[in-house]
Amino acid sequence: MTFNKFLAALTVFTGIAISSLSFALEDMPGSADHPKLNRVAGTTIVAYFKSDYAEHEFITERDEKNRSIKSIKTVDKEGKLTRLVYSLPAEQTALFTLRNFQEVFNKLGEVKEIYSCKKKTCAKDLGNAFIWSKDKRIPSNVKTVDKMYQISVYHRDPLYWYGEIQSDTASYNISFFSANLNTESGNIKKEGFSKGRTFVHLSIIENTDFKSDIAVVEASEIQQSIAEKGHIALYGLFFDTGKDQLTTESKPALTEIAKALKADNALKVYVVGHTDSVGSLASNQQLSERRAKSIINSLSNNFGIDQSRMTPIGVGLAAPVSTNDTEEGRALNRRVELVKR
Repeated sequence: MTFNKFLAALTVFTGIAISSLSFALEDMPGSADHPKLNRVAGTTIVAYFKSDYAEHEFITERDEKNRSIKSIKTVDKEGKLTRLVYSLPAEQTALFTLRNFQEVFNKLGEVKEIYSCKKKTCAKDLGNAFIWSKDKRIPSNVKTVDKMYQISVYHRDPLYWYGEIQSDTASYNISFFSANLNTESGNIKKEGFSKGRTFVHLSIIENTDFKSDIAVVEASEIQQSIAEKGHIALYGLFFDTGKDQLTTESKPALTEIAKALKADNALKVYVVGHTDSVGSLASNQQLSERRAKSIINSLSNNFGIDQSRMTPIGVGLAAPVSTNDTEEGRALNRRVELVKR
């Protein structure tokens, strides 16, 4: 039975109130509901993050024969990102909250479920190893929220849902995760979160096409910078969301790179891929290397540059040239460098 069928089989809740006005506690300062997705009445925002353009990882499937966290498969989506962690009132269940949100999803547009799991159908330690792993945590006003999934016995009854929503004006990727606290002691309780209390993690990517306003570097400038500095940072190379395939918008930048390489047949270079800090260290490194290889393949197949002159390297997030705290800085960090070999 699919998770949607499981939900459909439940008694239909009537009189469910979605409200952004009644909260049990004070929200985290500076936080706000997603403008298209008001919360369930009584819940409180305890963690919040928003970016005009960022990347987020969603679960798409799991090997049913293996409950290890390594058995999950994921996809990275890019766009306007909002992440929220809600604390539910003690009497409210995660399933009730998901049902509420799904009603809002259906009003937003056409919903397509990609993956869902509950309890033992989820990967083990999903909360600590994926949802709230160190590289995925966001600012929170709960001092001990970083430890709430640290030990697997601290939480129970995990529930995860991921889907795509297509409206008349936009498309969305949304995930919902929840688990009940299973401890009656420690710092979590001191902050008012006793056994049975549930946290809900909501992640929303609103898909937008990011267009860099950084000008394409001409071939003559590429040649000059490599001759004088031994390297040059290049922009204007675009990829499909979470993938390593260049888009058609990349042709002007590729053309200038090819011109520079053809002007000096003795020149050999490292093609070095860089990312911002959104996402894990490993995934960014792997993606940046695949994208460097894609650039080399395009220069070889479409512009006749000998592949032996180019070596791909993926650096990922390890060598930023600007802050990752702003979208402008992250845009500068997402680049390709040609380094003289």
